Amino acid sequence: MEAYIIDGLRSAVTKSKRGGFRNFRSDDLAVLVIKALMAKYPMIESSLIDDVIVGCANPEGEQGLQIGRNISSRALGKEVAGMTVNRYCASGLETIAIATAKIKAGMGHMYIAGGGEYEFDTYDRV
Repeated sequence: MEAYIIDGLRSAVTKSKRGGFRNFRSDDLAVLVIKALMAKYPMIESSLIDDVIVGCANPEGEQGLQIGRNISSRALGKEVAGMTVNRYCASGLETIAIATAKIKAGMGHMYIAGGGEYEFDTYDRV
C-alpha cells in the first residue's frame, strides 16, 4: 500500500515578544490549523481520521503531557485518537514517518501528523 501527503498547513512562527500570536499556546494554534485543514476538505469527515500524531519535545505546562490527545479531541472530537511523540529533535518529522509506516503496514488509511511546541514563557525575564 502506498502513502501520500495530500496537504500541509502550519501556523506562523509565533514565539516573539511582539505580534498577534505571542499569547497563544501551541496546542491552541494546532487546533486552529487542523480545523482549517479539515475545512479545506469538507468531504472528509473527522471519523475517517485514524489518528492525530503530534511531535513535541517538551509536552508540559498548561497543555499537559498528552498534547496530541488534547489537540485531537479539541479539533476533531473525542472519537478521534491522538498521540504525542517526543524525539527532542525532529519530533514533527517523526510523526510523518510513523503515519506513513502505519499506512504502509495496513494499520490505517488517514492520519494527521505534525509538530507543535511548548516554550517556557520567557517574555517577562531579562
